[in-house]
Amino acid sequence: MYSLTSPLVHPFYIHFPIAISFILPFLIGFLFYYERTNERKGIDNPSSGLWSLIFICIFISTIFTILALASGSAAVDYFQSKLAEQSTEMKAIQAHEEIAELFGMVSYVLCGLSIFVFIYKGKRRKQLLYAIFGLALGQFAMALYAGKTGGAIIYTTGAAEYLMNAF
Repeated sequence: MYSLTSPLVHPFYIHFPIAISFILPFLIGFLFYYERTNERKGIDNPSSGLWSLIFICIFISTIFTILALASGSAAVDYFQSKLAEQSTEMKAIQAHEEIAELFGMVSYVLCGLSIFVFIYKGKRRKQLLYAIFGLALGQFAMALYAGKTGGAIIYTTGAAEYLMNAF
């Protein structure tokens, strides 16, 4: 059995935040559309089922992002001891690590902001929801790039073989 931060469990963890980052902008966009077209109070009512789903998705994504960053960091540590610093493989790993850390920071901000919006009843709530939407779109773009760099690590540098032989 592997530990929670084993590099081998990294692919399991990271696919949850990636999947959620793909659907989150659509859920938020649907919430705005629903609010506008049906003149409901979905956005202004924190107990709204759709808003609750969005909040839960952000929270779960953040938890799995933390686990993915920890397991990814363990993988980076392993590869730093095995590969030359200026090798093509290490450059690909470093590019992936940088975008993953940025993805993590956006996850933390999204989670904190969504908690605040969930309990905030003030007049600026709608603007904060637009900020969440913008961050979700940014995170979507980061997920695309992180997936591209992660795929490059696995398929072009043979990282999967390194890890499977190490453990």
